Amino acid sequence: MSVGPRQGKHAHGMLNPMGGDGRRPMNLLEATMNAALDLVAVAVLFAQGARAA
Repeated sequence: MSVGPRQGKHAHGMLNPMGGDGRRPMNLLEATMNAALDLVAVAVLFAQGARAA
């Protein structure tokens, strides 16, 4: 199973949605894009798991 390059930067995105990268607050567009990409990644992993089962 491969791990995307975004995992390190956004590993705590769910726990601290206002956190951004820790140096500045995340703006709404960036937060929305990160959430959408996270949902896509979860959907892809779920689809791979369902296909393997």
